[in-house]
Amino acid sequence: MSKQSMIRRARMRAQQDSGAVQKVRVDVNDTFGRDDVERLQDYGFSARPSAGEGIVIEVGGHLLVLRMDQTASRPKLELDEVSVWHKEGHSVTLKAGKKIVVDCDIYEVNTQTYIVNAATSAAFNTPTVTASAALASQTINVEGTGMIDGVNVGEHDHGNVQQGLDRTDGPSKV
Repeated sequence: MSKQSMIRRARMRAQQDSGAVQKVRVDVNDTFGRDDVERLQDYGFSARPSAGEGIVIEVGGHLLVLRMDQTASRPKLELDEVSVWHKEGHSVTLKAGKKIVVDCDIYEVNTQTYIVNAATSAAFNTPTVTASAALASQTINVEGTGMIDGVNVGEHDHGNVQQGLDRTDGPSKV
């Protein structure tokens, strides 16, 4: 790069390993290219894009990548929205009204304890919910009807109904 142009737009490609300092190939126009250029990242945020465009700066013969973007896959956002995104389309977007939208095919959380405090409601719009162990240790109130171990808890019959203090048979399975 010339001394007159210390800060330039450039194409980055050939991302190398994601060690302590990432390094990329930088091409400025068709006249200048360099391998093993350090790519700086902000604390708490890390990415390893395969290619993109961005800003490079040269100081004392040392070239650094300040910013790198992939404009072709960047999501379209409304004013003031913020998104962490992947070129395949999945994202976490902060929207107006204190709303967070997670868009993905698989949402996986690995933690010791997972707590949800929902003041008004929690909804699961899914055909199946599974648990690998006990679902609840307290009473569950079910509105309407539902199946537990093959028994419709809203509508079921008992056999051998008698009067007095005798007990009936258990509920009949459907």
